[in-house]
Amino acid sequence: MISPSSIRSETRGARFKHGSILDGNILCYRVSAIKGADAGLHILVWFRDLPARVEMELVEGALALGVGVYAVSSLYDLTLPACRPDRVGLVMGYAALDTRRIERGIYLLNQAVNLIRV
Repeated sequence: MISPSSIRSETRGARFKHGSILDGNILCYRVSAIKGADAGLHILVWFRDLPARVEMELVEGALALGVGVYAVSSLYDLTLPACRPDRVGLVMGYAALDTRRIERGIYLLNQAVNLIRV
C-alpha cells in the first residue's frame, strides 16, 4: 500500500527534478513554452524557432544521442488542419531519472537541436 508520506516524498522529488530541468537552462533561448510544470512526471516543451516539419528529425537525432523524447504531433488529429502544430513540441518524461541524468539529457538534447537546419 502506498502511504500519503511516500506520495509527498515522490512529489517533492519530482519538483526538485523539474526545478533542475528549468534551472539547467533547458535550451531557454529556443523554447517558447514549457507546460506541465506542476505535474512532476513530464513536461511539454514548444520550440519557437523549429517548424513542425523538423519534429521527427529532432526526435530521431535525440534518440541517436541516447535521449528519448516524444513528438507532440502524435497526440493531435493531423487530418484536421486546424489541429496541426506549427512548431516542434516535445514531451519529455523524467520521473525515473536522477538529476545527473536529466542534466546530461538536456545537454544531449541541446546538441540534437543544434544539428537541425531549418
